[in-house]
Amino acid sequence: MNKELFARKTGTRHIPISQPLIPQPMSRAGAIDEQTIIQKVNTEQILEHFEFEKLWPYKFCGIKAGCWEIEFTPKTKAYPIFNHQQTRYKGTLRVERDGHAHTISGDLYKFRQYLFELEKIGIPVKATYKWQNAIYRNELGSFSRYIPKKKKCPVHPRNKYHSYLEGTNILYSYFSRSEKCSFTLDFDQWYYTHPASGFDGDFNGTADRSIRMEITEVTSTNFIGTVYIGTTKIGDVKLWWRSSSFRKAHLEIFTLEGAEHPPTTVADGNGGTESFETIFETAGWNLHVTRNTTKVPLPASLSGTDINECWDWDDLHDIMDSTPGYDNSELEKKWRVFLVSVPATLGCSRGVVFDQTTGDTNSIDREGSATYSHDGFNASHSSNFGAAEDEMMKDWPRGFLRSAAHEVGHAFNQYHQPQQNSIMCPTPSVADAIAASGETFPEDIDLSFNDTVRHKLIHQPDPAIRPGAMDWSAAFGVPEADDVNFYDSHDLELKVKTNKGNINIGEPIEVSWTITNKMTEAVRIPGNIGPDQHTTRVSVSKPNGDILHMRLPLDAHDEGHNPLPLAAGKSTSSETMLFWSRKGFAFEQPGRHEVNVILIWEDSGVFFAVESSTEVWVNYPISERDNEIAALMMNDDVGRFILTGNQKRFPKGMERVKEAISKHKNHDVSKTMIRLLDKKTSKTKH
Repeated sequence: MNKELFARKTGTRHIPISQPLIPQPMSRAGAIDEQTIIQKVNTEQILEHFEFEKLWPYKFCGIKAGCWEIEFTPKTKAYPIFNHQQTRYKGTLRVERDGHAHTISGDLYKFRQYLFELEKIGIPVKATYKWQNAIYRNELGSFSRYIPKKKKCPVHPRNKYHSYLEGTNILYSYFSRSEKCSFTLDFDQWYYTHPASGFDGDFNGTADRSIRMEITEVTSTNFIGTVYIGTTKIGDVKLWWRSSSFRKAHLEIFTLEGAEHPPTTVADGNGGTESFETIFETAGWNLHVTRNTTKVPLPASLSGTDINECWDWDDLHDIMDSTPGYDNSELEKKWRVFLVSVPATLGCSRGVVFDQTTGDTNSIDREGSATYSHDGFNASHSSNFGAAEDEMMKDWPRGFLRSAAHEVGHAFNQYHQPQQNSIMCPTPSVADAIAASGETFPEDIDLSFNDTVRHKLIHQPDPAIRPGAMDWSAAFGVPEADDVNFYDSHDLELKVKTNKGNINIGEPIEVSWTITNKMTEAVRIPGNIGPDQHTTRVSVSKPNGDILHMRLPLDAHDEGHNPLPLAAGKSTSSETMLFWSRKGFAFEQPGRHEVNVILIWEDSGVFFAVESSTEVWVNYPISERDNEIAALMMNDDVGRFILTGNQKRFPKGMERVKEAISKHKNHDVSKTMIRLLDKKTSKTKH
């Protein structure tokens, strides 16, 4: 399949991320022969700390690891002092050092209307940052937030996000002890496209431009420099070291009456303790945790809810909304997520990231997750839970902390890892991995992130990580089309059907798909091909050529994607409703549409796929009632209601559907909705 077409149909979202680099020595005429440098100091020694006497009287530069604040000022024709309409970019630069390898990534936010540049009226460069931030800037709001404080990485509003910096090369210089350090950083810059509303934007598939920063030391924690594209200067840059932590976030923990608090700490086996804080320290984060010791009551809106059963996402959202001090505008000032502890019961999957995709009424993704204190280690999920088998998490603190931290990891958009003993691996797989290594569950649980997740938590762009930005689907990667092996339909056949071939604007449609093994021996396919699995990709091609990937609600615990054998001659099926997703309506234009389903899965490191499609004709409106019913139905609240079936959560959607039915009971759209209401009104997404 064509790469671009495959990407559009599967909803591929490119998220750039920096990779480790080996710093190279910068050539310098006159001071010392470069070959002599290479002979005296190998690559591993191009660091801040090494044996200086080997190069006396010279030494190498080095950029300190941690979080740096960055300010980029583009070159303009502004007045020499009063710089009224100058655009500036503020953000962070993360420098990770592992031996001689460096990984550098950054994020820029766009601001306007600084009053003037203090350097140009004679104030020393070291002092300008603090003074300049004490001057009112109408886009930044209260200046007190922006006066830098020691040991803190700055946080900027989501709507100001501009671009990601992917470090691609580092050149360190050597210099005499009386000279200032200088070095060069190369970046690929990726612009972020914001949506019409909200913050769930996208990056392009390729970098927008490459830039070079030539940096000179002011102090060991303050650098200034010039930015180039090729040989053309495009602006100036300043850097201030802020913290040894790469990122800072806040976790608010609330516990429902009747549930148990997640453990504050657990013993690490070496005389110390482990906690949420130490878990995130393994990813270089500074996680500030607020543990609310007073339990919260069940909100009045949930009166009658059985707290000892598995929970609906919407009800968990209601609990989060009702917690003292909840205010989603805080997301502009801090990276904050909520963890809600509720009882539930054995077999509910121990927790969930409930605040995602279409069921989220405020359209702010990943604000919260939940942990189930009275759920636990169901024997049907793994045979390796040991003494904890069929017992509750509240009675096994190490397992409880691990599972709760796992859900917090989901809130920061981290997805499941392959079977291993690490935080983002599902609990049953952790137990299996521990047993395979001859250790004991839960005593030998490793409370840390693996290298893959650690790298993402440090170096993925801010919108992909911070709460309230890119949605949950951004966590699910899709391979390139060239890396996927498509089955021939004569071997493994996928058929797509709809319940109607002709529909009206404003009418939902039911689509089903069946995969059949036509070979003479079993073939491994995903154990679950449902619409809530990340292996299932549904899209609609429209008459104008647009392709809409239907971002349906995804199950964060979709272990069903693990391949299982499908016997020769056997089939398996699934279905969903197509009408609306957060990216738009499936059938808002009259004319021919194509509903496409692609199943993609990985088995032993190889990607496989099957694809099929079917056509749907959307009728042109020909009467006043066609237009009136379309106007009522083509509404986001209606879309959310139809997708979730939850009239309590989306009452306005339900009201519009009822109005359409009452006014035009015999219309095809109304007939479809009457039938669907019989099936879905009592259901909520779980």
